[in-house]
Amino acid sequence: MLHRNDIDEQEDKHICFGCVSEMYLSAEVKQYGTIEQCWYCGQSAECYAVNVLADRIEEAFDQHYYRTPNQPNSWQQSLISDRESNYEFRRSGIPVLDAIEAAAGIPQEAAEDVLALLDEKHSDLESAQMGEETNFSFDSYYDERGASDHAWQEGWRAFEQSLKKEARFFSRTAASHLASIFGGIDKLKTTDDCSLVVDAGPQGEPDHLYRARVFPSNDNLGKALCRPDIHLGPPPANLASAGRMNANGISVFYGATKENVAIAEVRPPVGSKVVVARFNIIHALRLLDLTALEKVHDGGSIFDPSLKGRLERVAFLRS
Repeated sequence: MLHRNDIDEQEDKHICFGCVSEMYLSAEVKQYGTIEQCWYCGQSAECYAVNVLADRIEEAFDQHYYRTPNQPNSWQQSLISDRESNYEFRRSGIPVLDAIEAAAGIPQEAAEDVLALLDEKHSDLESAQMGEETNFSFDSYYDERGASDHAWQEGWRAFEQSLKKEARFFSRTAASHLASIFGGIDKLKTTDDCSLVVDAGPQGEPDHLYRARVFPSNDNLGKALCRPDIHLGPPPANLASAGRMNANGISVFYGATKENVAIAEVRPPVGSKVVVARFNIIHALRLLDLTALEKVHDGGSIFDPSLKGRLERVAFLRS
């Protein structure tokens, strides 16, 4: 543990934005820091006090890192005890000093000063006497925390229940929930740098859709073949039955990119006839490619307060 004089000395130190290579954090120091002499490079520039930097690093670690166990769990202990196993326990993660230095992009000396302050903040006499490791102990290890979509999954289940049991077509709560999930989704990319939103129509792909209709008898078949735009397009409002995306009386065009898919969608009874028509898309459409969601990616700086929420939303979208 540090003595009071050592703590005061650490807190009197400053670090300039030029000594911080992590871009987001460096820009923050430059924007909000005060002109001081940097302890680490000697230049006068916009600086953060080292204790302020330590607080920012602690916040980022709370959101995106976790301290790894320094002892094997029960399963690992059973492997160690198994005479036929050659398993050796190795602590996961990297030493906390290396984690701080890499995450913030700061010199090793600055990382040591930050760690000293954080170790002092989290240590206590009882833990020290018992030899217990605390957060930011010098011998602790840290690893990146994966994003959890638990809250989004809970919200989705509530959304489903609202649609099924409360207000299926006029729920402001449901509309707000969908906006939180899909808002700005056109700005996201997949891991192979593809867009989630497809520009369909005359200048894009797909430029056409197929639609099918079942004819149990030949009475209306001839009419449909003569005027497929009328008889195979979306039904009139008074004949529109409820579907997956529409209520009774709301006419919707259900289309498929392949003929066999269009036929499968109408589920024709044995012995019936099916007419399939190709409809060219004459106006530009923007379509969400649901198949791309499993590869959706988002990223940024761990010092950006919005990153955690964005990563959690992406984890949910992948599911």
